[in-house]
Amino acid sequence: PLREEYQYQGRIALRSTDIENPVTIIPNGFPCIIGKSGKSSDYKLEEQFISRVHARIYEEMDGYYIEDLNSSNGTFVNGEKLKPHTQGMFQLGDIIMLADMEFVVE
Repeated sequence: PLREEYQYQGRIALRSTDIENPVTIIPNGFPCIIGKSGKSSDYKLEEQFISRVHARIYEEMDGYYIEDLNSSNGTFVNGEKLKPHTQGMFQLGDIIMLADMEFVVE
């Protein structure tokens, strides 16, 4: 039970499925902006197809959400593309794509 409580307290991780270039995003508080810009993002991803400010992860009482910040190459939750400035709920085990980068929520 302790592990579930730990995850419930905002300890999620987005772990990339790319074995050659593994990336793990662990939000250090919410909201967490992911993007290429070091100045505007909480988590910087130096990847070709990632936008300057790509997506925002945040936590609500009922779970976790990701919002596409009008990125050039899109944000997807379980294969479903989010419209710009719309949010998608996600949970443990879901697949999140930021442009061409695939992550599993842990």
